[in-house]
Amino acid sequence: MCVSVNNNNAKLYLSIIDDVIENTRELFVDEGLEDQVLDDLRHVSSFSV
Repeated sequence: MCVSVNNNNAKLYLSIIDDVIENTRELFVDEGLEDQVLDDLRHVSSFSV
């Protein structure tokens, strides 16, 4: 049970991170930041889970 809950929590967490990244991508571009910054954030967050 605990593994299933942890797996579901991890999936939820990564889903939220992906949504935030996709919804802020245009703002990052408008500020002159490269897409790579968001891709790096996604990559780092996947290691945290």
